[in-house]
Amino acid sequence: MKKLWMKKLGLILLVIVSTILFAASATGLIYGVYDDMFKSNKTFFGSLLCEGVADTYEEDFLDYYNLITGYDNNISGESAEVRLKRYEKMFSKENCNVSISLMRADEVIFSNFELEKYSYESKYLSYSTYPRVTIVMRIAPEVHPGDMIYTYYKLWSFLHDYSFLVITALVVSLAAMIYGFCKLCKLAGGKGRLSLFDRIPFLITSGVFVGSIGIIIYICQVLCVELSYRTMDAKAPLYILGAVILTSVIVSALLMLYFTSISRRAKLKMLLKTTLLYYVFTFLRNLFNLGVKLTENVSGVLKSIALVVLLVLGDILLAIASDGEITLFVFLIHVIFLLVLLYFLLCLGAIKKKLQSFSKGDFTKKLDGDNMFGSLRRCVDDINSISDGVQAEVVRRMKSERMKTELITNVSHDIKTPLTSIINYVDLLKKEELENETAKEYIEVLDRQSQRLKKLTDDLVEASKAQTGCLTLNRTPIDISELLKQVVGEYSERLSEKDLNPIVEDDTGGVTLNADGRLMWRVLDNLFSNVCKYSLEGTRVYIGMKKIDEMCEISITNYSKYPLSTIDEDELFERFVRGDASRNTEGSGLGLSIARSLVELHEGNMELKIDSDLFKIKIMLPLI
Repeated sequence: MKKLWMKKLGLILLVIVSTILFAASATGLIYGVYDDMFKSNKTFFGSLLCEGVADTYEEDFLDYYNLITGYDNNISGESAEVRLKRYEKMFSKENCNVSISLMRADEVIFSNFELEKYSYESKYLSYSTYPRVTIVMRIAPEVHPGDMIYTYYKLWSFLHDYSFLVITALVVSLAAMIYGFCKLCKLAGGKGRLSLFDRIPFLITSGVFVGSIGIIIYICQVLCVELSYRTMDAKAPLYILGAVILTSVIVSALLMLYFTSISRRAKLKMLLKTTLLYYVFTFLRNLFNLGVKLTENVSGVLKSIALVVLLVLGDILLAIASDGEITLFVFLIHVIFLLVLLYFLLCLGAIKKKLQSFSKGDFTKKLDGDNMFGSLRRCVDDINSISDGVQAEVVRRMKSERMKTELITNVSHDIKTPLTSIINYVDLLKKEELENETAKEYIEVLDRQSQRLKKLTDDLVEASKAQTGCLTLNRTPIDISELLKQVVGEYSERLSEKDLNPIVEDDTGGVTLNADGRLMWRVLDNLFSNVCKYSLEGTRVYIGMKKIDEMCEISITNYSKYPLSTIDEDELFERFVRGDASRNTEGSGLGLSIARSLVELHEGNMELKIDSDLFKIKIMLPLI
């Protein structure tokens, strides 16, 4: 991180220095081209710069003359004595390279000093005095240090003699500036988020940036002109250079801020999303969505009426604006449009109503499409075809389910008769005194398997009756808390054998259900049987009861010894599905299916949740 900041700081300094050098060299090059500085026969004394600098002496020299003659116009705010001493020093031959003479009728009336030889001369009539005087300015071929003529002479000579260095500095500084900007833009956006400045719309950012650059450069230009022509200080070029440097620093900072912002927006794919057009589009879209949300519960007919009102108001305003010339034609077009729209809305309303009945499971009624045409008619035909297909499939499924249930019931009944005989004869054989030990083992196996088969057939019959609703409920008020305690007590021995610790939490305070006690016992019996079969040994089993509004919630939570992550929750409620995929344990896979069917007969519901190996059953039953 520290190295990154050092790198950024180095690049920022590179950009600032290169911008300053570029601005200075570009300014010198532009001025040199403007003043024909790069011609070989051109000299400082024939340049516009020399003329402009010499002209700056006029006002101060006239003030000097007025002080000598006794007239004080106080142009600087200083006292006459202080100004006079300053002017004497300023225009002395030792400190000034410009010989200035005031002439009237070819007679010199005042001069600071005379020059026999000179390389520059200018004469013009002054309008600042009355009567008028001619001002003659001359500069000697050899200038000496002391005033700004010398400073500008040296600067001009340097640019003239070493123009190749100026061009080289311009090219190198431009390359360094571009390199620094490119590297800074590459490093920008490293944190992966936009700054507050980046969130300003791009068009506004660009406008403010261009405007700021223009204003800053204009201020710098005005300041340089004022410093060039309004001061005679020898340090005037340094002041100008300082103004150029300050402007370059501000401009380079703005450029870095602007281009790094563009880079961050582009890297985060937010350049388009921060444009003013995108903000306007987002605002209009949100406004449209708000309108849709506010009117989503309003019928299509009411929306049409609202549209009619708006169009009528528009027609009235149009009639007022056009003196009623085109209102009738526009009104007729609007009426036709609204009639067509109303027709389509009525048709769509009928289709929507039919689809809502589909969602509720009603496929019996067909949609009348005789009064519709085109795509609407084809849409109605397709919906009716779907309705017929779904209804036919439902009938087929119901028939298949009924046949399957009847098959299971009939087969179960047919098996029960010979199975009863087998059980009876096995029971008789157990009472016989057999000496063969192997035969006794065979009889025990027959007895165990026949009892298992008997339980399976009983479960099949009961599952079929429960699912088809053929069971008769003998409802009586029962205390579900007591019933649950009895079941826990009944299974306490089996739970202990599996090293399972039941924890009962009853928060109901005693509630009563209007239910069939025998069937409710069967529900709890099936659930606790599964707990004993499939729970991980040495774990806790949580049995909870609580009252929620007018319902009683019973929950049983245990840890499965078998992985359940690959089993779907709803799949466990299907018949013959078991948590033990290898089917090595006892059971038929009908316990949960029977339990849910019996709960639904009591107008309740059963839910199952699996979280890794945590298995939770929740039963909701209505209270009295």
